[in-house]
Amino acid sequence: MFDTIACATAAAVLLTSGVLRFRAYATMPRAETKYLAIALTAFGAAFLLNVPPVVRILDTHVWHLNDASILASHVLGLVTAWGGIELCAEAAGHGSYRRATRLSILAVACCVIVAAFLAAGHLGEAPQFFVAYAHDPRLRFYWISFMGCVVLAGTYLAVVAHAHTHHDDHWLRRGLNLIALGSALICAFMISRLLLLALTLPAWSDHLAVGVLAVGSSSLAAGAALPQLAGYRHRRAARRQLYPLWRAATAPYPHVRERHEPSTLHRVIIEIQDAVAEARSRGQLQSPLMHALDQLPVRRSDDVDSAVNDLLQVAQAQHMHLQAS
Repeated sequence: MFDTIACATAAAVLLTSGVLRFRAYATMPRAETKYLAIALTAFGAAFLLNVPPVVRILDTHVWHLNDASILASHVLGLVTAWGGIELCAEAAGHGSYRRATRLSILAVACCVIVAAFLAAGHLGEAPQFFVAYAHDPRLRFYWISFMGCVVLAGTYLAVVAHAHTHHDDHWLRRGLNLIALGSALICAFMISRLLLLALTLPAWSDHLAVGVLAVGSSSLAAGAALPQLAGYRHRRAARRQLYPLWRAATAPYPHVRERHEPSTLHRVIIEIQDAVAEARSRGQLQSPLMHALDQLPVRRSDDVDSAVNDLLQVAQAQHMHLQAS
């Protein structure tokens, strides 16, 4: 009963957080938000697929394959690790570097563990899958493959996170430290499971290992959330700073405004850009403000920080011009 409540609670929290992150991404496309949403949703779904009643219902009425839910939860665990790695890579500023290679490795790892599971043949339904099949020789290669992949991914994530803890943003630095710690603890949990396959460990060691997993998962989630929360505060401050610029740029073209006041920083950027496009189409770029906005470089839709910095520079110049006049 305790395992059911714990897994269901963790699944509810993580899935809710993932949905909120996807909504945030839809409002303001940022690569970090996307990979955080993927990681949180995959992690939440992995916990959900370890809830015994859910396992029984899905295996019996959906998958029609014993323990398929447990296999799916393990695959989602690898997806979670991949999402965390991409999140850290984006935060470090080199997300596009070897992204296709990392995605290919994820696909190969998932195929390997699925093949190893299916090669074991018929298995009886067991919600407590590891307890039932930890020492089953048919699943030895499966356990080694799955846990080995998690250890490698967790180690890589810890190294990537720790390598960039010198970042100037102290919130990001703290988040990366927590991610590195959480990844190391999850690796320790998986290593304890690998040891259990080969050794007979005392009963208390299993409770200790589960505690390590809980602390590691919490640390990982907190580390991923900290920079996002800090980013939310930064975006609110930037929106307030850009409001006078937005009002001045959109005043001649009120139809580009979604509402009386923009609800998000993304709307501020979009509506200023729409006002500039409207002025350009009408040949009304003579004003210094519109001319300055029209000269700004074109940014990718997910490069919000650069777009905000560009607009803040124009806003500062506009403020100095008004003071001088």
